[in-house]
Amino acid sequence: MIDKIIRYIVLSIVVFFIVFFLFSIGSPEKDIDKLLSNAFFGFGLVIIGVVVMVGVPVLIVHLLILYYKFFDNLIEKKLQPLINEIKNFCIKNNIEYTDELDSKNAPNFFKEISIINCNKDNNYFYVMKGKANNFVYYLFDYDYFIKRNKGSSYYQKAVCIITNTNINFPKFKLRDEDALIDGIGSLFGEQDINFANDKKFSEKFVLQGTSEKDIRLYFNNSKIRKVFIENHIQGYSYETYNDCFAISYSGFVHQPYDLYIKHRGITRLEDRLKILKKALEFVEELK
Repeated sequence: MIDKIIRYIVLSIVVFFIVFFLFSIGSPEKDIDKLLSNAFFGFGLVIIGVVVMVGVPVLIVHLLILYYKFFDNLIEKKLQPLINEIKNFCIKNNIEYTDELDSKNAPNFFKEISIINCNKDNNYFYVMKGKANNFVYYLFDYDYFIKRNKGSSYYQKAVCIITNTNINFPKFKLRDEDALIDGIGSLFGEQDINFANDKKFSEKFVLQGTSEKDIRLYFNNSKIRKVFIENHIQGYSYETYNDCFAISYSGFVHQPYDLYIKHRGITRLEDRLKILKKALEFVEELK
């Protein structure tokens, strides 16, 4: 601390003499008192300039930090009752609960499901792990960023993954088709596996995956296509890996404040159970 003070004092003296030297060169005035007065005035202007250039940005940064901390605390207070509701439900029903899982501690198969691997480092929040209909399920919230031109957009969605289904799924992704956006995407080679004998299915969904042959073999069964057409809810996305079936949906995420700056919300317990129910219905009918 003392070393820093000494450095500042020495730096101030050096700056003062530089200012004094510049004034003595540029001024015809030879009166030492007036030169010193002018030098002190110039030195004061330099100090004020430095304070304004350095102090104002530092002040703005600190105000932003206080702003974020204030809203973080406010948001945490609003979300805590919803988190407690989920925790209490898990305790009563013998369901495992974790506030947060990172990609290192998550089950290995999480890495194979692309809808929950949109970031470089992935985190999963308010994670429920339980059993239903002899299946193991995971329910959690997932947030991610999508880069757009000069910036990025923040998104959050609820995810349910059913495991141990005893179904050997081909690896595929299925979501709603947007006629305009996906029409443009197809012009640039975006994959969409269609079925000439089922225009209703093909116009309703975008179907993608690594092995088109395996996916066609699976979806050639009209019963499979019918299950998705009849049980699908607008906005839901589906993905499979081995014996895992995943559903994601962003429409249920609750944010306590409608702010310009996006912040993490939470999917209420009742909405989580809706997604779980829908996922179980799918798996039962796809057997």
